[in-house]
Amino acid sequence: MFGKASIFLVLGFSVIFMIYTANILNTTGKTVDVFVQYYNESAASKIAQAAANLACSSFFQSVGTGTLWSAGYTNLSFGGGVINVIVTMPGSGNLVKLTCLGAYGVRGTTGFIEDTVIVTLQKSNFAKFGNFYNSVGGVYFATGDTCDGPIHFNTTCNVTGNPVFMGKVTCLNGISASGTSNPKFLGGYQSGVSVPLTVTNTAASMIAPASTAPGGKIFQGSGSTPYINVDLTFNSNGTVTYKTMLGSDTNQFSTKSKTYSWSDPTTEALSSFAPNGVVLVKQGNVNVHGILDGQITIAALDDASKSLKAGNIFITDDVVYKVDPRTNPTSNDLLGLVAESNVQLNYQKTAGDITIMGSLLAQRGSLIVENVDNYSSISNLKLFGGLVANSLAVTSNPSITRGYRYNQKYDERFMNTTPPYFPATGTYEVLSWLE
Repeated sequence: MFGKASIFLVLGFSVIFMIYTANILNTTGKTVDVFVQYYNESAASKIAQAAANLACSSFFQSVGTGTLWSAGYTNLSFGGGVINVIVTMPGSGNLVKLTCLGAYGVRGTTGFIEDTVIVTLQKSNFAKFGNFYNSVGGVYFATGDTCDGPIHFNTTCNVTGNPVFMGKVTCLNGISASGTSNPKFLGGYQSGVSVPLTVTNTAASMIAPASTAPGGKIFQGSGSTPYINVDLTFNSNGTVTYKTMLGSDTNQFSTKSKTYSWSDPTTEALSSFAPNGVVLVKQGNVNVHGILDGQITIAALDDASKSLKAGNIFITDDVVYKVDPRTNPTSNDLLGLVAESNVQLNYQKTAGDITIMGSLLAQRGSLIVENVDNYSSISNLKLFGGLVANSLAVTSNPSITRGYRYNQKYDERFMNTTPPYFPATGTYEVLSWLE
């Protein structure tokens, strides 16, 4: 009996071990399959990422050459797999989509894996800057100055006292401090960055959209009166009231030694006044004020001499939106002011605080406060939006007792949207990277 029991015991353990061994072999096989699958998926993912990096490199190297890279890649061998890249540029090329595919394994087999990375590039726009300066000369950001949003200097960042920079500060040549200074860089700081403010990407870029259907509004003189002054008053009901003044020379813009007559004012809906939102003044200046209900970009071009006597935008009073984005984020009111020369706050002896909403660009000049020393006290220049300028000009006297303190708050909407046809930088940035 004991012998039979032993035989059954041995047979039982043998069967158990056979089943256990089979399970081990089966599990081992599945583990190998899972490992191979994981390896192939990882390889395909890495190849797709490499495809995206190669495509971005090829595209960014083509920027500025006159022809953007659009060939993509077809069945390019890489890392034991294959790369395919498709480049699409909807519209005018402001957006570029790179669809980057990485494949690993033999197509048609169970081990074949394909992964995709989609990169969307966007043409960078000057409106994204809260402040931007090509040069600063001997002008310093001082105590009481507050700047918000991305800030860039194509030179040094000059500071004295305790100015506050809310957004990230980038510059080419570092910081230059005068006296005791403790600037606050609340958004971070980076040196060695260059973003050229080039002529081809600024005021002149407004000519084409103003002239092309559906077109904008173009003001220009002719014949014996080639110079023109334009006065624009925005009305809260979505209209604009405008009048013009023609002249034979630029004295009307500088010394004002001659007398010219304004035309009768005309009021028109913005939608018919400038269908695509572009107002262009050729060889002249613009006065701007009022309450804007809509989206518009105003550009003023200098004459051939580039004397800065024309191509100016004069702000004569508050320029604000009907719907304030600071209290109502759904506001779609947007203003761009693009001056080939200067954007100037005109002197008014009794003026107090002034508010400007929009993105301002002074291509060859700066934001100027006229007759700073003539003010009897200090007020606040409140800019909600951004300022892009060739140079930095003073807004107050050195003791900060006359003129204006510069207080700027960034319009966060400009990170993703811009006033109509506002000048682009000529460079691209990654808008999204989807794996």
